[in-house]
Amino acid sequence: MGTLRFAQPTLQRLDFELNPHLKLLILLLPGLLLAALALSLPPIVQPLAYHDFADQRACFGLPNCLDTASNVLFLLAGLFGLGFLFGPAGRRAFVEAREAWPYALFFAAGVLVGLGSGYYHLAPDNDGLLWDRAAMALAFMAWLGAILGERVGVGVAAV
Repeated sequence: MGTLRFAQPTLQRLDFELNPHLKLLILLLPGLLLAALALSLPPIVQPLAYHDFADQRACFGLPNCLDTASNVLFLLAGLFGLGFLFGPAGRRAFVEAREAWPYALFFAAGVLVGLGSGYYHLAPDNDGLLWDRAAMALAFMAWLGAILGERVGVGVAAV
């Protein structure tokens, strides 16, 4: 019996180049439209009941003790991660030094999560919630940058 042969798919390159200004407009326009939409909508109010936690016990004079104390783990994970990255093993883990920067930002954000979330849980309110969420947003974006750097290219993560 003979082997079956299938046609190989081919990709054809388009023969035209977009004007650089048009490329920029295509990239920026959706973001600008979404930003305009978001700014035109009324703010979403955070219900005050959001700050009522299941564990409101104090221990050793620390309010919301377990919620507050659990943030030490984020702080430790961030510090250990930074220690690894800037130690000898971390320097050997990457081909290029700039590959480590999204991870360094991620672990630094982990330290900030520990501090910001700990601050928020000491006295939960909408103002403190900003510090909790901002640190988490930084950590998520750094993690996304690290993934893009590994999967797409280091130059993408550096942007």
